[in-house]
Amino acid sequence: MENTKLTFANQLDFKKWAKKKGLNSNWYYFDSISVVDAVNPRCPDIPGVLANGKYTWNEALCVISSYFK
Repeated sequence: MENTKLTFANQLDFKKWAKKKGLNSNWYYFDSISVVDAVNPRCPDIPGVLANGKYTWNEALCVISSYFK
């Protein structure tokens, strides 16, 4: 799964997988292909990752996890 590309079609599967890896699924959500901070409503999209097939699940997990540290 780590090498699966993150796409619009598999966002929900990614969230389930990322939750098993320790990422709180309530902290973020997807708006089309953007990953959005759900904790801070004034915050824009989380930079450095999109669900556009360019990033692997592992890369996305690292970016999102780092964002919330």
